[in-house]
Amino acid sequence: EQLGELEMIGFSGMIVGLVIALVMTSNIKLNPEKVIPLGVLIMVIACLLLTNSNAGSGISDLWLPLLLKGLAVGILNVTLTVHILRTFPKRHVVEGIAWFYLFRNLGSMLSISEFSRLMSIETANSVSVLAENLNTSLETFAVHQHALTQGMQQSGHGATAESSIALMVGQLKTQALSIA
Repeated sequence: EQLGELEMIGFSGMIVGLVIALVMTSNIKLNPEKVIPLGVLIMVIACLLLTNSNAGSGISDLWLPLLLKGLAVGILNVTLTVHILRTFPKRHVVEGIAWFYLFRNLGSMLSISEFSRLMSIETANSVSVLAENLNTSLETFAVHQHALTQGMQQSGHGATAESSIALMVGQLKTQALSIA
């Protein structure tokens, strides 16, 4: 539920940024280069605000950074694209647009794949660190397993050692995802 609301906040910021960028680039009297540093500054502020978020962050923590991030993306996407393409001679504009979007999309795909690879590595490392505590020979593990089994029996669920271990594995996965 909150994810959709957060996406709408970011999308709203992007629409406002696009309007600003279109005004700056369509009016010959205005210089679109003046808005580029503002877009970069807004993006840096949004990234700094996002560094304070964690796995439990919600709308109250994330609305402003996502709004600013959307605003910056809207400003920079159109302004930089139009500004770069304006510098091309008229006979090279079509070819320039093709090369521009090819490399922009290629860069996006490469960055997404690298981010996914790094997240997989980080998640695997987190799981291995957290799994060190799931050693059945450790006393803390036995105490935790017994407490889970007792809690499940008191709530009326059929508790077995296997079901408590399955519950702990689920907790482990949640912890690993929030750490990564």
